Amino acid sequence: GDNLHIFQGIVAGRDTASPEYRAVCLNAAAGFVVAGRADSIRDGKRMAMNLLREGAVIELVGRFLELVKRIAVSETAGKE
Repeated sequence: GDNLHIFQGIVAGRDTASPEYRAVCLNAAAGFVVAGRADSIRDGKRMAMNLLREGAVIELVGRFLELVKRIAVSETAGKE
């Protein structure tokens, strides 16, 4: 649906201006600060924007989806 389309646009780097993009960057920024990876929200937001722009996020999403598929196949095979 719409949420999936929005998510895909953000992680693929096609959407860099919407309110949703800004919310994702701010949320990630807060996470970076809490985790000690950034000293400020501004630094964390910059990190998030760079990761999205460089394709690191879409790569991780792809790896996550592959892992989920392998787990699902493994669980399905174990039930037979």
